[in-house]
Amino acid sequence: KIDKKYKRVGGWLLLFCLSLVIFIPAISFFNIATGLQDSIDYNLFSLFPKFLILSIFDIIISIGLIIFAIIAGFELIMIRQNAVSIAKKFLIIYLLYGILINFGLYFVDLPFGSYSYINSQVGRNIFTSLIYFGIWYSYLSSSKRVKMTYQFQNVQDKYSTSTQQVSHHPQRYCPNCGRYIPFDAKICPYCGKKFSEFQHHTVKDQCPSCGFEIQSGDMFCVNCGMQIKE
Repeated sequence: KIDKKYKRVGGWLLLFCLSLVIFIPAISFFNIATGLQDSIDYNLFSLFPKFLILSIFDIIISIGLIIFAIIAGFELIMIRQNAVSIAKKFLIIYLLYGILINFGLYFVDLPFGSYSYINSQVGRNIFTSLIYFGIWYSYLSSSKRVKMTYQFQNVQDKYSTSTQQVSHHPQRYCPNCGRYIPFDAKICPYCGKKFSEFQHHTVKDQCPSCGFEIQSGDMFCVNCGMQIKE
């Protein structure tokens, strides 16, 4: 049973989607801009070449994660199949990125006196990443709204796929009851008539609608389904 109250993107799920599509990209671009400005003002790139390499790496990965976040957000908003799986993968990669890029500051030969500041920044950034990951990953795994919305959509997609596959199988009409039946069926599953019974007729005729050859006495054309008047 599907509760319509939860079978949509709303509540905390909507907030998470907004964080992926708007908040994370905005914060990331702000951090890139301010980081570049501070590095230029304090001439860090000239003094510490390894810091320049780390910054370039950071910018490239950040832009990639921004694109990933927007894709994951729109997949959730559009209620696409595997949207939850994509969002979880983003959270894992985002957490790993936050840990690795912050620990990278210890390998760029910055002045020893700056390590107290670096320690506080690294600790705060990693703690924030862990909180963001923990809250939203657990939400995606246990939320009733997420289960109702995306599991139901997956069932619909599978049903639609199976229906399309079935519709590609050749069909015809039962000449006795006029319903669709498998083309190679020997017995009509609706009226129970055996098709060998229709084969005993030796007199043949043509359907007045499509011209298909039919047996004398058939009530329906097996090709177009038109009812044959006696």
